[in-house]
Amino acid sequence: MMEKGKGSIVFVNSNTAYRCIPDRIAYNASKSGALGLMRALAFDLGKYNIRVNAVLPGMIKTDRWESNYNNCREALSNYTPLGDIAAFEDIANAVYYFGGDESRNTTGAELAVDGGNMIQLYPIVQEK
Repeated sequence: MMEKGKGSIVFVNSNTAYRCIPDRIAYNASKSGALGLMRALAFDLGKYNIRVNAVLPGMIKTDRWESNYNNCREALSNYTPLGDIAAFEDIANAVYYFGGDESRNTTGAELAVDGGNMIQLYPIVQEK
């Protein structure tokens, strides 16, 4: 990328860089640290026209979620302002955006793909 004079690096991180999960100290710390690394790389690689950004997914509809392993469908991170959580395609689209020319003047940025989970103080759980 340095030789070509352009490029894009996209971190797929987690919204837990800002919102902690209980009993996951190392995981939470690593996600926050990865954002620091992303910003430092964006700063230092900018002179080479290399952009560095991060996608911050929340809960994702995986096989584990579909099978409701460990009752994960009842986790509070499922209760988002949009009323839904991300599919793989949602994360892929965010990475595609950062990797393409559409974001040619964006570096050191974060894009949360979590249904709005990070904007709420606490999730609103509707009674069933």
